[in-house]
Amino acid sequence: MDLGQKRLNQLLSWGVGLVTVFITPWSSYDPLNVPRVMILVVVASMAFFLILPKFKVSTLREYRFLVALLSLFMAQMVLVFVIAPGDKLQQFFGAGGRHTGFLAYTALAIVLIAAAFASSEKLLALVVKSLGIAGALSILYGLLQSAGLDPIGWTNRYSPVIGFFGNPNFEAAFVGISASAISVFALAGGVSKAWKLFSLVYVILALYVIYGTQSVQGFLVYVIGVGTAVVIFFFKTERLKKLRFIVLTAGFICAVGVALDIFQKSPWKSILYTQSVSSRGDFWRAGWRMALDHPFFGVGLDSYRDWFFRNRDAVAASRFDAAGYTDSGHNILVDFSANGGFPLVLIYLGLIVLTLISAIKVLKRMEKFEPHFVSIFVVWVGYQAQSLISINQISLAIWGWLTSGLIIGYEINSRDKNEPKPVGKSAKSNQSASVSVGVFAGLVVGLTL
Repeated sequence: MDLGQKRLNQLLSWGVGLVTVFITPWSSYDPLNVPRVMILVVVASMAFFLILPKFKVSTLREYRFLVALLSLFMAQMVLVFVIAPGDKLQQFFGAGGRHTGFLAYTALAIVLIAAAFASSEKLLALVVKSLGIAGALSILYGLLQSAGLDPIGWTNRYSPVIGFFGNPNFEAAFVGISASAISVFALAGGVSKAWKLFSLVYVILALYVIYGTQSVQGFLVYVIGVGTAVVIFFFKTERLKKLRFIVLTAGFICAVGVALDIFQKSPWKSILYTQSVSSRGDFWRAGWRMALDHPFFGVGLDSYRDWFFRNRDAVAASRFDAAGYTDSGHNILVDFSANGGFPLVLIYLGLIVLTLISAIKVLKRMEKFEPHFVSIFVVWVGYQAQSLISINQISLAIWGWLTSGLIIGYEINSRDKNEPKPVGKSAKSNQSASVSVGVFAGLVVGLTL
């Protein structure tokens, strides 16, 4: 592995962990999103300069579908920024408290393609390790909060267990995602008893923290992630293949049962339904109206909250909390449709389909249960599940975009069982200088933005 590849691996794996847990509660008005978008942009800028040598005709031909989709995504983002009615400054940096505007999504797109170019077994292992550490820190902080020992005096009207996310739903979702990824190693063969015991303790503590958040979201994400891993395990374990139909049927029945319960359509009294389910329906309908009224370019990036009141229906306006506003459709597809128009959401759906096809190809080629790739796929599945019912928060979004790149790139880079081509020049001295210049240039550009 050359120096450029090594630095890119380190940047992506540890950068994503830092975006997840870094907060500045004593030095900034928004201690959650402002520092994270700063780190995200810096990481993306450095990654961009490190992958510049990879932009060759031969390489781009291999990644043509991904490059085409990301090019369309960025072109539509530029058109939305220029044409949509939303405030330009807000579109660029994102709405206060969210900061998921043009700058953040450009950085996420760069992280995705950088991860695709660099994807390898080594990078997958590093990302899983970073996820485990970030998850462990989130669990530990959640335990302190549940015990009333939080050193930070958050002003919070919900459960005190909010982790590094400022919101119990986000904390529950991330802990659920990390726990499901760690659970994969309890299924894998060749794993020591000590590691399996660690995984068990990790999951128990994670579920306890999720319970403390009082958020159903975390349990749902965990069950979906573990369910995905179990199905793959049955398909890739020779002695269990005979049971795969039973497992798939049981999984389908459980999924239908959960959906019916959430929407109060089950023959039994709902267990998972909460008032927030009805509120989400209000948000989705309002976002859909925004998209219908502005089908090509939306209302503007991160501009949902400016248009919510004028687009909500009579049902939403008659709620007991009708005076309150929201700054998101609480569904990534609704947000893309409302903020960027139907072209943007269709391109995003194209990225999801490409990732899913790539994952299926890898799983078909997989001769045995490979825990690192399965963990990455479980994280991606967990993020997709979370993004359909919640806000696209930066420290969660980066895991979805990073793992998309890793899955797509791993499918391409592992076709002939070779590691990805080196990022940089072949001469060691020139390569070292090139990498140093690239990292420094990326740091300067990122901090400037």
